[in-house]
Amino acid sequence: MGKIFDYAMGVLLKWEGGYVNHPLDPGGATNHGITHKTLAQWRGVKKVSKAEVKALTKKEAGDIYYNNYWLKAYCDKVPAKLAICMFDCAVNQGVGVSTRVLQHVLKVKKDGVIGPNTLRALEKRNINEVVYSYMARRGIRYSWLKIFSTFGYGWFRRLFDVYGHAINYKE
Repeated sequence: MGKIFDYAMGVLLKWEGGYVNHPLDPGGATNHGITHKTLAQWRGVKKVSKAEVKALTKKEAGDIYYNNYWLKAYCDKVPAKLAICMFDCAVNQGVGVSTRVLQHVLKVKKDGVIGPNTLRALEKRNINEVVYSYMARRGIRYSWLKIFSTFGYGWFRRLFDVYGHAINYKE
């Protein structure tokens, strides 16, 4: 999977580690950030039990993250600093949000596909400025959510932490 993915996973698991079943979290039972619905889909079954969610290993979570988030959010196509942020966004806010936020920042067509036009626009920009704007845009999106009053403080702490890890990443 690679050094940058492993690094990004370490940052992510700081915020997504462990079993959680918060009554206000629409994701329901979650372990290592993997919801019961995502785990069932990954395993090709209709439903998994809370016990199965609790038993999810970091290895299986990593496989899910790499295939369903890292690759689908095109994290393998962008510079490492941005990949760390996009991966976290894909997991926490959705793969489509992750790619469209970048396209919004770059002022290109927001089609959710990181293709040649998006990559050309990215090459023309300072990566540190892109990362900064990307994270600010994520914060704005959080503030629109009805559950912001419950989870907003934690989300913003997460944003600042991920930003710090990303901006200081040395390839």
